[in-house]
Amino acid sequence: MGSPFDRKTTPASLERGGHGVEFYAYDAQIIDKVARFVAPALESGSEVAIVIATENHRRDLEGALSARGIDVKRAAREQRYVALDAATTLSKFIVDGRPDAERFVEVIGGAVSKAQAAGRFEHVRAYGEMVALLWLAGRPEAAISLEKMWNDLARTHSFTLLCGYPISAFEPSQAAEIAEIGTTHTQVAPIQAFPRVAPAA
Repeated sequence: MGSPFDRKTTPASLERGGHGVEFYAYDAQIIDKVARFVAPALESGSEVAIVIATENHRRDLEGALSARGIDVKRAAREQRYVALDAATTLSKFIVDGRPDAERFVEVIGGAVSKAQAAGRFEHVRAYGEMVALLWLAGRPEAAISLEKMWNDLARTHSFTLLCGYPISAFEPSQAAEIAEIGTTHTQVAPIQAFPRVAPAA
């Protein structure tokens, strides 16, 4: 059996309804990749984009989209582009340090449904960094649990999801947890920048 990290992809090739993950060394890398993932939705006008990220990443992403000729403010007014703060959104469904499944459906499922209903869009492209915040806070089990909740939500809501993790968040001792991240995704970006992390046995 091959490694879950053999399923390589790029944001542009992420299949509709898929759940992809990108590991990045520099902020500029993830901003470029998310822009390429989100742009088709905003350019086509047939999908809605939801971005759940840190303030700095939201700002930089909007700059990257604007550089592509996309009127981000207009897209936001038309509710085709929904930007949410990762930490604030995460706090709405965390109970005792872990994501609560019912609250997650209420908060995130509600956001997806609202975005679709606002413009009668059939599909959503979503990018999220909440899992990365949990990992950086030293709660890898909670991050993996949240990844699985996204997968459960995909059974009742139509969206394509891209997640982002900074490589600096990982330690060699977390090889098993890193491998489990791969199993929660349908498509995984190349991870050439993980020289210190040995594969799980």
